[in-house]
Amino acid sequence: MVAPFIQHKAGRNVVFRTVPVGVLCGAALVGVLLGAASAARAQEAGEFRTWTNLSGKQAELAFIAVVDGKLKLKSRDGKEFLLALDQFSSADRKYFCDSQLEQAVTLNAQGLADQALQVATTITTLNPQHAPAFLWIGNQREKRQEWQLAVEAYKKYNALVPSDVEGPAGLARSFEKLGNNDLAKFWYQRALELDPLNEQYKAALARLETPASPFVDPPTVPVQPPATIPTTITPPGPAGETKPVADNAAASFWKQGLVGILGGREVWWGRLIGILFHGAGGVAGAAQIGGMYRKMFGAEQAPAAAFFGSLFGCSIAYVIFWGIPSGWAWAIAVPVVLLFSFMGAGAATVQEK
Repeated sequence: MVAPFIQHKAGRNVVFRTVPVGVLCGAALVGVLLGAASAARAQEAGEFRTWTNLSGKQAELAFIAVVDGKLKLKSRDGKEFLLALDQFSSADRKYFCDSQLEQAVTLNAQGLADQALQVATTITTLNPQHAPAFLWIGNQREKRQEWQLAVEAYKKYNALVPSDVEGPAGLARSFEKLGNNDLAKFWYQRALELDPLNEQYKAALARLETPASPFVDPPTVPVQPPATIPTTITPPGPAGETKPVADNAAASFWKQGLVGILGGREVWWGRLIGILFHGAGGVAGAAQIGGMYRKMFGAEQAPAAAFFGSLFGCSIAYVIFWGIPSGWAWAIAVPVVLLFSFMGAGAATVQEK
């Protein structure tokens, strides 16, 4: 039986308001700091509770973090201990893994998908028998189209809970995306044995039985790199000691910018608002730089100085709005920055007249 929180879906309401262009850059930094603080509170150390070891002895301890594959616990008198998870009772192991998986779900809802997967992966490393973590990882890998990693997670879940249809169904979908129709059919048949009335599995089997056209190229699937397992994570509660969430939030900001942090990249109107704000800010900034450099350097040197000044300022503005470009994004970033730079040079020339 899968834990209820695996089926939980969390959404975000994003509200864009019109603000002065001069305030927008400061809002980016404030957003990053607030997001990091909120996420950090979600990962601070837990409250004191009674832990029981395999000998039946009990102690009041608070969980602080996972360090080098062991639980770092703190007693009420301030002493700290590093203990392996398998030293505790089955109830304590289940409590720990369930609470950490809830933390992963929370991080994922906050947009910290990579860190959420790291937390869930650490659960499976500490307790390879915790089936819900493998199912959650499989679902997330499937959403990210990381089919081979999804297969690995679903296989482990199916081995632990062979009576649950979610394992065979996830394997069937992943193998079909990988182009392995024989294994996809095998697992769809297994899923139908567990859920005979499921029309989706029947339709998938019928689709796979239909011969493919010889003029259709087979699907190509990129090889996904293996996930990295963190050596240190921090749990929910009031006294955490490490700050991986803040680092992740900062990395997320530099990767997707203010528009991405606020969720604007996910909807067309969010991207449009981001473009309008960026365009208005770029034009206003170029005009301001042009006038400033005209006063500083005079009529002859003003256009060149304004161009390079705008080039620097507009590059910073682009990163704040959209993050550091990568891949094909350079094809957009470079022309946009050059356009605003020429605007700055033109503004210096126009104001000279």
